[in-house]
Amino acid sequence: MNRRSFQRLSLAAFASSLAPSVSRSMAQAPDAAKLAAWIDKPLLDKDISIDEVRRYVAAKIPRMPALKTPEEWAKWATEHRQKVLDTVIYRGEAAKWRDAKGLKFERMGTVTTDGYLLTKVRYEALPGHWIPALLYEPAGLSADKKVPVHLAVNGHDANGYTADYKQARCIHLAKKGIVSLSLEWYGMGQFKTPDYLHPLINTIDLTGTSGIATHFLAMKRGIDVLLGHPNAEPSKVAVSGLSGGGWQTIFISSLDPRVTLANPVAGYSSFITRTQHDQDLGDSEQTPTDLGSVTDYAIMTALRAPNATLLTFNAKDNCCFRAEHALPPLVAAAKPVYDLMKVPDKLGTHVNETPGDHNFLEDNRKALYKFIGTHFMGLKDAALEAFSKEDVAPSDIKKPEELKVALPADQLSLHGLAMNLAKNLPAAVEMPKDKNAAEIWILEGRKKLREALKLPEAPAPLYDTFTPIGDRTVENGLVRQANLVRVADTWSVPFVEIFPQKSSPKTTSFYLADKGAAEFSADAAARLGAGERVVVCNPFDFGELKPSHHGYLFSLLLGTVGDRPLGIEARQLAAALAMDRSRLGQSIRLVAKGKRAALVALCAAAISNEGTVSEVVLEGSLGSLKEVIEDKTSYTDAPQLFTFGLLQNFDINRIAMLIAPAKLTFKAPSDRAKTELAGLADWWKLLGVDHKPLG
Repeated sequence: MNRRSFQRLSLAAFASSLAPSVSRSMAQAPDAAKLAAWIDKPLLDKDISIDEVRRYVAAKIPRMPALKTPEEWAKWATEHRQKVLDTVIYRGEAAKWRDAKGLKFERMGTVTTDGYLLTKVRYEALPGHWIPALLYEPAGLSADKKVPVHLAVNGHDANGYTADYKQARCIHLAKKGIVSLSLEWYGMGQFKTPDYLHPLINTIDLTGTSGIATHFLAMKRGIDVLLGHPNAEPSKVAVSGLSGGGWQTIFISSLDPRVTLANPVAGYSSFITRTQHDQDLGDSEQTPTDLGSVTDYAIMTALRAPNATLLTFNAKDNCCFRAEHALPPLVAAAKPVYDLMKVPDKLGTHVNETPGDHNFLEDNRKALYKFIGTHFMGLKDAALEAFSKEDVAPSDIKKPEELKVALPADQLSLHGLAMNLAKNLPAAVEMPKDKNAAEIWILEGRKKLREALKLPEAPAPLYDTFTPIGDRTVENGLVRQANLVRVADTWSVPFVEIFPQKSSPKTTSFYLADKGAAEFSADAAARLGAGERVVVCNPFDFGELKPSHHGYLFSLLLGTVGDRPLGIEARQLAAALAMDRSRLGQSIRLVAKGKRAALVALCAAAISNEGTVSEVVLEGSLGSLKEVIEDKTSYTDAPQLFTFGLLQNFDINRIAMLIAPAKLTFKAPSDRAKTELAGLADWWKLLGVDHKPLG
């Protein structure tokens, strides 16, 4: 049966075509627990949602351009670099952070050493936000001597800049005449607190300011500090780091032309590679919002040309970015550009075999020393070998307590930055005073919400095809039919409809819950017992469409290619609602339980055509999106709550207003919801509807 003929089939005819009825009367509600188990039976192949995300993301990742001359490449690279900075990093208040004047740098005390100088320092990456760091300097530098400088960045190591392998490379380079600045990294070392965890940058995103700017500016200001050193040679600026430090290395080195030598170690791979190797999927900072819509890490590697770049990976990496799959695509992108620029020797690779795991140990450090010795010092043969022989004694490595840097008492953390940004959001708007103006306001608001969710303008088709799947089953007088909606020729959205076999229901309740059917089965059972129809629809990240592994990382992938997980999920739910309404013409009551489900349902109802949903019931809803920031909610737990810039123009109350004149009820609202949403009844009254959303 094709979609159109199925849509024309009345519910009564559909019910009569099923297997013979059973004796149980539907005056009695079904058992809620058994109903939940019946609903939750998987309909699709396991992790089909992951497969669809992989295909979707891989198709959207930018590829290397075909450029034929060094001049074409140089022009394109400059423009591309600026595009990334403007459209990904310096959005919102981040542009003001970039342009801030008078940021401070302070020396906080020296540490006793032998053969080099070590100073504890701190500097402002942006106003009020300080980064602790260690400055390693060669001993006995004359005032007029210019030397290379080196930014040492951390990976996911709880020891932060006190990690012995990080101390070792900075000490060795200092003894060989190179100034190093070793930064602390968010979530590590001194920043290993709840106020600095990486997913907090997504709370900054929610306000419309790029959270990734904090990472970028921490490194950029670090380079400023190094180049402000009286002995710095501006033409010789190096960056190196392991793991997350490898990501930091390519991120700053590809976008800041001042970096003339880079050594990312086991820290990244192409986004395309990541769609094929789950172990490479990156956290919030490695997969920032919209980066993959503009560039790819393979392109960023090529942006290093013509500067010296050593790509180091590990043969048996037990974490991520294993050499055999991560390295070749990066070389394939970068080598033709280095050849075009006639500097093939400036692109180097090193694969660590011993120990071959996730490391920046002596073999990998020696590869860095040789690369610096060759490209900064012009050394060869015996002189290069001598320069590369590590000169670090066990006594050189300092204890963490010796290296702690005091931060100002009024230090702004990542959480503090997000709190400050959210204070005056959403932006004030003039509210309509009569019904006509209110109706226009709703239409304009729905359009703005679609824009914030990165959805096509109405009346774009909400769904492509509708297909019953599997066999219809009858149990205890209830009919169960599994169905599939295809959305945007990309997404498979399963839903289950259940209704009494012996009646022709006139109303339908749609359900969505954070934790599955057990959360709403009692209500659904009561509705069925009253002779009504229920539908359970799970969009992406819910039910069987919730990835079984690396869950939130797939949402980050969707966000980095320019989509919004909340938008995709709301569109999928709205598609199922539109299909059901057009197929059967029944009044739809949409019920959602849990803060994730409530926000998806709220947005789905708001973007749906008027009349699709007659009533929305939300339980466990947030009262305000600001709660996400205040409570330090983690992106890892609820990706759909962190839509970039949503809080600039919308909060729960404003999205709720877009549903009117359909009824909206916040069931058992929290105290925060009672406060934030207290005025909604007046909105419905303005539209001529006597309804109180808070009861």
